Amino acid sequence: MPALAFAAPCGALAADNPAIARVEVFPVVYPVTGHFKFLKDGRPAAFVKITCDGGAFGWGQSVPLPSWSYETLESVVSTIERYLAPALIGRDPFDIAGAHAAMDRAIAPSFSTGMPIAKAGIDLALHDLCGRIRGQGIAELWGRNPLERIRLSWTVNTASLDEVEKLVAQGRERGYGHFNTKVAPDAAFDVELCRRVRALAPEAFLWADANGGYEPAAAFDALPRLERAGVDVIEQPVAANRLSVFHALKNMNVMPVLMDEGVVAASDLDEFIALGALDGVAIKPARTGGLWEARKQVETLERRRLMFLGSGLTDPDVALAAAVQLYAAYGLKYPAALNGPQFLEGTFLRKPIEVRGGEAVVPAGPGLGVEVDEERVRSAARKAAAAPGLARFTFHEEGGRLYVRELGRPVLAYTFGMQLPQGVPGKYRRSTYIHPVWAPNGAMVTDDFPKDHPHHHGIAWMWPRVQVNGEMHSTWEPDGRTRQEFVRWIAREADRHSARIEVENAWKLDGRDFMREFVTIAIEPGNRFRVALSLDAMDEPVAIGGTLTEKKGYGGFGFRFGPRRNTVMRTDRGESGDSLMQRHPWAEFEADYEGGHARVRIEDHPSNPGYPNPWMLRGYGYLNVNYPGLDMRIIEPGKPLHLEYRVTVES
Repeated sequence: MPALAFAAPCGALAADNPAIARVEVFPVVYPVTGHFKFLKDGRPAAFVKITCDGGAFGWGQSVPLPSWSYETLESVVSTIERYLAPALIGRDPFDIAGAHAAMDRAIAPSFSTGMPIAKAGIDLALHDLCGRIRGQGIAELWGRNPLERIRLSWTVNTASLDEVEKLVAQGRERGYGHFNTKVAPDAAFDVELCRRVRALAPEAFLWADANGGYEPAAAFDALPRLERAGVDVIEQPVAANRLSVFHALKNMNVMPVLMDEGVVAASDLDEFIALGALDGVAIKPARTGGLWEARKQVETLERRRLMFLGSGLTDPDVALAAAVQLYAAYGLKYPAALNGPQFLEGTFLRKPIEVRGGEAVVPAGPGLGVEVDEERVRSAARKAAAAPGLARFTFHEEGGRLYVRELGRPVLAYTFGMQLPQGVPGKYRRSTYIHPVWAPNGAMVTDDFPKDHPHHHGIAWMWPRVQVNGEMHSTWEPDGRTRQEFVRWIAREADRHSARIEVENAWKLDGRDFMREFVTIAIEPGNRFRVALSLDAMDEPVAIGGTLTEKKGYGGFGFRFGPRRNTVMRTDRGESGDSLMQRHPWAEFEADYEGGHARVRIEDHPSNPGYPNPWMLRGYGYLNVNYPGLDMRIIEPGKPLHLEYRVTVES
């Protein structure tokens, strides 16, 4: 069976093929040099990395242009992370046809393929991954003999005719011998623009790209005039949905009429050919959802003896490499309008694609033939995450709580200054606990001051015995003299990959600080977070310990679960009933909540003193990592006690 054939996946779905384990997306912005009508504040792009079990990986790139299509950097990132990536996890990476089918189920089409630019990033990464695994370049995977270089076309895009000579000269200086112009809607300006370019480059292949900008009447007027000005071909003269106009323009037989924006899926091309609406297509892998569909379209054009031009979306780095590989594999006859090297600055490749004498050197090597500098990509993505709409994690403060959301979905809230209801012993204000906590399906899994134990507060860290100045007090059921109090935020940070809250709290006795508490909550994608505590005595030693009541050992890191049914508790020893003071590295609680089924695992970190520490598990809905158990632990000033726990909430 041919490699990566259209009719079936790349060979049989062998049982030993690696499975897709992770899909990551990294938004970046490339600086722009010169004037280009679609680029104003940089060229946005999203790197996509697909990693398989065993560590094999491939890189792709989505290149949205909101001034050209409806896809934005924000929509590409959210589409991949929330819809496309989950549809691909566990799949065979060689089944590219199946991957596209899965993506099309996740994001349905409208007139044509839905979110093709986002899907292109996935497609390119899969092709790169397959090539890397097999040790073959793209053309070799397809069983084709590629060109070594691709001729390029220099884009002349200007609002002033006085700049035409300068722009053509810039292209000439860099070795370009062929040119393309951006035209529409002013036909008179366009004709003069093309006439001047033709006079300066009489031997060039010259095409005009209207990007659908002419009204029908203007297009009928412009085409003969552009032909007389020396234009060889017109691309996308009217909007993509004006099919009858395309048919009429083609039948004028003035010059070849090509489509661009209107052709996304291969089925679109088949339909437009049947309607007699075009003479060819300017192929863009980024526009078609990647190499899979683009390759089908090229072969259709070859079979029907129609014109195949190569173009792009001012492609950078990986997207540019994919386009070059496609055009090389299919022996592109005309210069390609790949103007990324013309308008973009900077690269995230270890070795940029080389352009010499107006030709792109086709990258050699497995997959797409380029190596991405991952550290640079990750660094740039962290900076890009500051852009509005791109932060995966966001904060919202309300009613004494700081809420953390992932892609708009609630994860947890840190309570730092909320007055508890009347009737709670001591009428105290508690400001150092986590509630609510949600599962990915939206189920709330924590409870706050339940009727049976009003001193339980979601996820809290508390010690029933605190000895200060020789006196014993409690921070669990306060005696009216001791309390915890929020002092200040140290950090509230969120980016594409994580969120972090860092806060300072004070432990007080009769209004005087006797211990400082530093809390760090580090939140990862998928409702996983780490809670790190650091307790430091102020002026005199402080001793903390669990309760001696019934030798239960309450004290330390506790989790009170919300109302639920069908409760199951587990530890490293299997399912468990109520358990007191047994040592475990982890424990979990699984049940049906009002919002759906959820499982919560709490892990005692190996760095904690006494690891693994004793636990208390209660079927009424409480897990407690007992530190320091029934003993007292002395905290000396300047010698803080560090504790750390990990919580995972799954639907």
